[in-house]
Amino acid sequence: MGFQQGFRINTNTASLNTYRSYAASQAGMEQNIERLSSGLRINKAADDAAGLAISDRMDNQIRGMQQANRNVQQGNNLLQTAEGAMNEVGNILGRMRELAVQSASDTVSGDDRDSIDLEFEQLKSEIDRIAKGTSYNGMGLIDGSTDGASEKITLQVGADNNAQDQLSFNLADFRVDDGSSAISTFAGVQLTDGASSPTDKNFQDLDLDTAATSQWAISALDQAIEAVNDQRATVGALQNRLEFTSSNLMGSIQNNSASMSTIRDADFAAEAADLAKNQILVQSGTSMLAQANGLSQNVLALIR
Repeated sequence: MGFQQGFRINTNTASLNTYRSYAASQAGMEQNIERLSSGLRINKAADDAAGLAISDRMDNQIRGMQQANRNVQQGNNLLQTAEGAMNEVGNILGRMRELAVQSASDTVSGDDRDSIDLEFEQLKSEIDRIAKGTSYNGMGLIDGSTDGASEKITLQVGADNNAQDQLSFNLADFRVDDGSSAISTFAGVQLTDGASSPTDKNFQDLDLDTAATSQWAISALDQAIEAVNDQRATVGALQNRLEFTSSNLMGSIQNNSASMSTIRDADFAAEAADLAKNQILVQSGTSMLAQANGLSQNVLALIR
């Protein structure tokens, strides 16, 4: 048999107990509304201190990887700029070789050869113009204008400061083996006379004045075309690597974002169901609180 409660007016235990349950339901409803309006399960440290710390670290990591992916795209843009210029230079060299083959025949008259050589010289100048005009963010890419440490391009391709988070390549790789610019003036390109012995001539010395010089130009142009093709292959290999780097970063971003969402984001279905429950409890608590407060009025019946 339980204890019998007396009539007291200074302390309404039933009202206090009802209010405690009402306040808990009200706080729960407010939290449900906050989570549903923000979309976040954790809106302040008190909601989940450990979860907040973990999600913040993951958020910083994700933002770092997103910027790293943008760095990769910028690096790829640089390489595309260089490769596009090399492609045009390769086309020009092909046309120059065609002119050299035409001029190498003794059936071509002197006047015709002069006309051919005129176009040949213009094409040499155009190669030089393209090389000097090809740049990215102020950096000359294929004209040999950089030297020493400035030739090295380092891309930050990861979110941390580790060796594997950096990718480097050298603008010197866009040149021929002897370190001279291969598609600008060709001043340092070691040309041969067709018998494997080097000559003192360089690309700028080429002309189509005679059949003999035209024949020699054919071999020289073959070397220049090969040099440009080697450089394009180097650029293409770097572009392929950057594509895989970008793909890996996007995969990491996706996976980390999913993990962070599990920790930080609100489950709308669960929160909506909990909100409905708390709303009912708040409404019933309000009614019960009114009834509990009315119990004290029963004391008046004793003194009437």
